[in-house]
Amino acid sequence: LTTSKLILYDDSLKIFTLKVASDSAYGMRFFFSDFQIPEGGKLFLYNESKTHIIGGFTHQNNRENNKFGTRPISGSKIFIEYSEPINANYSANLIIEKVVHIFDDGFFDPDNLAGECNKSVACLEDENFFEWENEAKSVVMILASYENLYDYWGSGVLLNIAGGYSSIDRPYLLTAAHLTHGFDPYSEVEDWVFLFGFEDTECGLTNSNTQYF
Repeated sequence: LTTSKLILYDDSLKIFTLKVASDSAYGMRFFFSDFQIPEGGKLFLYNESKTHIIGGFTHQNNRENNKFGTRPISGSKIFIEYSEPINANYSANLIIEKVVHIFDDGFFDPDNLAGECNKSVACLEDENFFEWENEAKSVVMILASYENLYDYWGSGVLLNIAGGYSSIDRPYLLTAAHLTHGFDPYSEVEDWVFLFGFEDTECGLTNSNTQYF
């Protein structure tokens, strides 16, 4: 974040802020080609009105490939704020490789994403539907990119493993093959972002609050 504004706070903390504006965007998401945060560092992203805040991301979000992707943040002006102790064991590396301009409000209005045949987990008028309430927790929204040309989303579901996941080194997720676009090797799949709990909180309400993490 070399182009950001630096603020020194109480001689113990460095705070960097960067404003990213994209006119007419309903929201944005960010991809970091280098993402290395030391212990004590925190990264937040938020819109101008601070009605949508994600983070703080810490050293626990560092990955082996040093890459990182965010979920969408609503708004045409997004602020990226990073704080780091003066005595951190190293200075963070944060390089933004790509900013996605979201030109449709569908992501922020789940009703626009659902088909007529889709069933909302918030609606329990079907007397048998409540039996699937626990299974619904395993469903994820998948955020993906295709060769830096465009972003798209799909869905998947975590699979139960006999005896639990303690006997294996990773969970398994089932999704449609077309989401991979035939990647070989699956280099871009490792940068997918998975959102749990992307669902309406109340049945039958347009633009009801959508919770996810």
